[in-house]
Amino acid sequence: GRLAREALDAVQAYFGDTPIAQYTVQLELLKPLPDHDYNFSQEHVDSGTFSLSIDAAITAQSPAAVLTRTRFNFAHHMAHSWIPKLAYGAGYRPFNWEMTPVIDTIWFNEGFGRYAAIAAVANSMPAADGAAFRDRQLASLRTIVDTAPPFIRRMTMDVLSHEASFLYSTDFRTGRNVFARGALMAAEMDDRIRTQTHGAKSLRDALRWLLRWSAENRKPFRTEDLPRYFATATGIEVGDILERWLKPLEQ
Repeated sequence: GRLAREALDAVQAYFGDTPIAQYTVQLELLKPLPDHDYNFSQEHVDSGTFSLSIDAAITAQSPAAVLTRTRFNFAHHMAHSWIPKLAYGAGYRPFNWEMTPVIDTIWFNEGFGRYAAIAAVANSMPAADGAAFRDRQLASLRTIVDTAPPFIRRMTMDVLSHEASFLYSTDFRTGRNVFARGALMAAEMDDRIRTQTHGAKSLRDALRWLLRWSAENRKPFRTEDLPRYFATATGIEVGDILERWLKPLEQ
């Protein structure tokens, strides 16, 4: 409960608003059964369901690294209450329960949502600890991308998003790579914005602007409009970063 509270406080501080009056965490610790998958969590509008195998349970004696990992798992899914629940691209809404939606921007939903959680948790730590946490997270994401199978590396980002629409957890190679590529894109944008504004602006300003735009317009953003929106929010052009990450990693 304490870790979940800390995670939610960090995420709300990052996005700068409190659009949900109450957030519920349902934590399930399950005895593993053969041929069943565990340790996948699911976010909802104002709640998260965290289904873990019983060996993932934490106690007061758990090492600091385990507590940090658990806090980040909460934060990642909480961040989805903003991205993509409030700001989303084509295919996410309107949702039809009769069939699986084909979503163009899972790389944004999962990648930018994950990076927002990384930045939020890092911001809640002492500066040196936060920088080290961010570096470890990005290094892990780069490993996913660098070791991806060639057929996935040849996919454009929208094709990978379409595949992940159906296979995100069933074939987690799609899920891992779509969030890793999206999060690394977000990190590169954040680094450029911070550098060129001498720390006055960051990707957080761009995401807050996008959330306001989404609330006012109540429709999906178009991917090609993101650089213009982000430049309006920060004064920094990031279109070349977006264009590069949308392409295949290799031909």
